[in-house]
Amino acid sequence: MVIKRFIFRDDVKIKTETFDASWGDIKSIRIGLLQKTDLWMLSDRFDNLTTEKQTELKAYRQAWRDLPTAYPDANDAYDNIPTEPSWL
Repeated sequence: MVIKRFIFRDDVKIKTETFDASWGDIKSIRIGLLQKTDLWMLSDRFDNLTTEKQTELKAYRQAWRDLPTAYPDANDAYDNIPTEPSWL
């Protein structure tokens, strides 16, 4: 799948661009979303999560780490980006 990027001017969508996904694009997304979860991995926060949320968080982070191995093609990887837990 190709990545779609929307171009806005004054909050109005004026153009849609599409381009093939690259590992650079995916890496940028991956780094940002893993950093977003880093705070939850601190023991004082992690220990206060329910067991279900702890399991979801660990699985989500592992899915991001496994993405390059599971989907060597960047477009396939982009199509299978892990779904963020709703509570995050």
